[in-house]
Amino acid sequence: VSHLVRCCCRRAPASRPPSPLLVGGILTRTSGASSCKATLDPRNNALSMVVAWSKLAAGLAMILAAESKTIPTSLPTETTLIQYYDKGYTGTIPTEFGKLTKMAACTLASNALTGTLPTEMGRMTRMKSLFEVWGNHLTGTIPTEVGLMTKVTDEFQFFSNR
Repeated sequence: VSHLVRCCCRRAPASRPPSPLLVGGILTRTSGASSCKATLDPRNNALSMVVAWSKLAAGLAMILAAESKTIPTSLPTETTLIQYYDKGYTGTIPTEFGKLTKMAACTLASNALTGTLPTEMGRMTRMKSLFEVWGNHLTGTIPTEVGLMTKVTDEFQFFSNR
């Protein structure tokens, strides 16, 4: 698995400053070259700040997933809230969500998700307030593992699926 992030940039017109490459202060300006390739390697960088690589990778995964309209499969395990309500997501719910054991609330409602609800989601045993997957195109039965989410105080919402 590569730990490199590659970005391409073009020189900005002289009338305005170069545009940002990555948001959040990681790389904030292009080098000014007419054509350049910038590479960020968290193992060997010259940044004057500490980079939490897992969070940077997860953020980039979310950006790429939003462009392709599929739910990202790699989120930081510290994630406690997902609000993907009516975002136009397609595809299946990733089994990797089972790694998000600190999840307190999850809304995947009103998208175009297909497939079944992964049994791995039952590992989200810290789920407290809300678990919504309504308004999708999910099929099959609700996995018994969802019953392990015993701390949910608000509601489970599975309606309007197939």
